Amino acid sequence: IYNAGEHQYIDVIFDDTMHREKHLDRRFIVDIDFRSQFQIARPTHSYVNVLKALPPAFIGSFGKLMEII
Repeated sequence: IYNAGEHQYIDVIFDDTMHREKHLDRRFIVDIDFRSQFQIARPTHSYVNVLKALPPAFIGSFGKLMEII
């Protein structure tokens, strides 16, 4: 159970100085309770539909997370 304003996730930063390639993401976010962070007290029907479109968990690049948000 989380209190209001508290959120936990894992921020992974991959550092491989020998094999650096500019096209690879180096930062990943692992959030096993992603969808619940967007729940609100009185959602509209449209908001509920958008919420259902979000994955329950998120594992992906930091850039992809910013696109979703």
